[in-house]
Amino acid sequence: MNPKNFYEAPLRIFLAIRACRIILLQLTILVVAAVASYCQLSAQAPPNSGTPERPPILGTLESGKYSNPMIGFELQLDPQCVFQDEARDSKFSRTFSQRLTLTLSCGPDRILLSSLPLHADEHVNLKRDAQVSLEGTVAGSGFQKRGRWKEQNVGGTKVLVQEVAGTSDASPQAGFYYALMIGRRYLSLLTIGPEADKAQLGELLSKMNLKPTAQ
Repeated sequence: MNPKNFYEAPLRIFLAIRACRIILLQLTILVVAAVASYCQLSAQAPPNSGTPERPPILGTLESGKYSNPMIGFELQLDPQCVFQDEARDSKFSRTFSQRLTLTLSCGPDRILLSSLPLHADEHVNLKRDAQVSLEGTVAGSGFQKRGRWKEQNVGGTKVLVQEVAGTSDASPQAGFYYALMIGRRYLSLLTIGPEADKAQLGELLSKMNLKPTAQ
């Protein structure tokens, strides 16, 4: 064995592990975005009452208030909002107990939530993770970016926001991709709906309340 290859092997393994994490994150967002595109053309599914096996990371939704104490945030939404496919999302979270992939249906609009924790040895880098996730979302949904990242905040926490646009069944679609860190956990929210709903889609942060927990 070449001595150089011998000493470089641990580094290559470390880089491979990090690459796998990024790929998994991208695929997760891609799958969620692809499902959302399909849901735009599908009938709204009724809410599921839940079962004892329901993963706690899914949070709860009651009278339009979505609460996720495991991650540490709340969303005050319209009472018409329901889980788009709770059974599918529960299945995912039972397999990956620390990861969230969830779609909320609010009439013609959709809110896609995705979250995962950072590895113990990984430094917090919101822009890095947001860029990877956004590229996966754009590739999976067919949406295009409008302009550049903008920076907002929720209770002093930095949030990166990217406007997106696309079409569904020949109808113009608008959306916003939100990315933030809650402790050592990455959280993204994608709001999508008809172009006519663009204003309310861009007001999601005004409906968010952060309640960070020990992570």
